[in-house]
Amino acid sequence: MQDSSSLRNPVRSKYHNHRFRVRVFHILRKILGGHREPGLIEVLENAIETTKLSNPKVLDFGCGSMFVVSELHRRGVIDSYCGIDTYPIDELPDDEVGENREYIQIETPEDLLKLTRFNLSISSDALHHVNWHDIPRVLDHLSTITEFVIVKDCFEHSFITRQLLRLADWFGNSAYDVNIPKQYFTPIYWESLLMDLGMKEVLRWNNVKIHNGIFGILLPSRCHFVSIVCKYNQVSKSLEC
Repeated sequence: MQDSSSLRNPVRSKYHNHRFRVRVFHILRKILGGHREPGLIEVLENAIETTKLSNPKVLDFGCGSMFVVSELHRRGVIDSYCGIDTYPIDELPDDEVGENREYIQIETPEDLLKLTRFNLSISSDALHHVNWHDIPRVLDHLSTITEFVIVKDCFEHSFITRQLLRLADWFGNSAYDVNIPKQYFTPIYWESLLMDLGMKEVLRWNNVKIHNGIFGILLPSRCHFVSIVCKYNQVSKSLEC
């Protein structure tokens, strides 16, 4: 189900019938350089260290299988974490979810306001999957409940880059019934969005290298960015906003 209040299409029960397809796509991504986790983990680790939070308690928005955030925890980069997404926890097999990983299912952006025990939010290529008119609410709520929000997402620069990003999203997410966006952020829109929300961009990395191989050619570093944002009226004990 996807309506005006949903964040993105939940993973359907038919996922269990797609496990073979998921594994095939995973192998192809790795061969073609579409395996983004190593590059993503590295840039997120740098961004988290930049916030200077002493004990990062992370809320992982659009967490998927929570592989990325669990690896950050294993490396000692973050103190604790909780994944949030729209799928029921029993929709993913145990070997994907793992043990001792906290997960919360949400249905609307307003559900985020109930989560107040975290000091850092992370969104790793998840924000563009949100219904476009809900993105401001999601970003506003994440910045309300945590000191910082780290957003790794994509910039489109032309009609061609938009379609390439959509193709990559389909390739990486079609087996999970994730909503494929019709458009992506642009630098101008991103800056105006933060201004409208009364948020400050503490730091942004443009031209972030995520992919290698064919995917690195189709989706070069200029399509990827990482932004650390917070609210102007929110005083941080670790890094002045």
